Amino acid sequence: MEYLWILLADLMMAIDFSLNKVYQRKCGATPAAGYRFNLLVGLLKTLIFWGINGFVFEFTAYSAWMAALMALVCFSYILLGQQILKVSQVALYTLFLMLGGMCVPYLWGAVMLHEQLTVFRVLGLIVIAAALILMNLTERPPKKQLLMCIAVFILNGFCSVISKEHQISAKETVSAAGFVMLSGFASVLFGIIGLLTERAKKHPAELLQGGKGMLAVALSAAIGGVSYLLQLISAEKIPATALYPMLSGGSIALSVLTGWLFFREKPNKRLWIGTVFCILGTAMFIF
Repeated sequence: MEYLWILLADLMMAIDFSLNKVYQRKCGATPAAGYRFNLLVGLLKTLIFWGINGFVFEFTAYSAWMAALMALVCFSYILLGQQILKVSQVALYTLFLMLGGMCVPYLWGAVMLHEQLTVFRVLGLIVIAAALILMNLTERPPKKQLLMCIAVFILNGFCSVISKEHQISAKETVSAAGFVMLSGFASVLFGIIGLLTERAKKHPAELLQGGKGMLAVALSAAIGGVSYLLQLISAEKIPATALYPMLSGGSIALSVLTGWLFFREKPNKRLWIGTVFCILGTAMFIF
């Protein structure tokens, strides 16, 4: 049953990626637009999961600290991503982002949590990593950009580590829905910091922009929030060495398919081959 939740989480992640594209087409891909998106999504996610939680505001010091830490880590790799994208292609940023989200928690699970590795899980990681490289590596970055990409790799990976550690902690924690709510609230705070920073630079940083893109924001808050909830629930039972590679491989494969179906983005040969590899690699983690 847990693997069904992962599949559903993958599908929702792919839809959430598509909603990000919709928002960017309507509101642009500037730093201010990104901060605005994260702020509004975080706000709606907080309200939605407050309702799901029976309008009970759960709080523990440990959960609040972990949610704030995760928001800070995410905020940091977003800032680095903006610098990378000024001189490099989106594909390069995507490559290191997704590989980090897969490999860092995989290694954490194997080394720190002493999770048992199987031949299929090792092969699955290699297959998905090869697929991501095939799909995204189109240039060799300069040394400075490469160092920033490595930082993105590590930071995004630790977002997954933080989620896993929270769910298996023996300390007093909030429920999975409560943690989604706290994470949304932390995103609001860092979104505000980002917008204030843009205003200090004399860049346009309006909050609502006449309501443009709000449907994409609302859907992203609901769908992305439920996807993260399912990931948290799965993290309680499924080893990190299986969960996060399956999330990466499955969401990438489904993102290619949703882009093809909804945005008429016809995949080239490399993308099709990579998608097949992602599906095969993801399936290996079931064994």
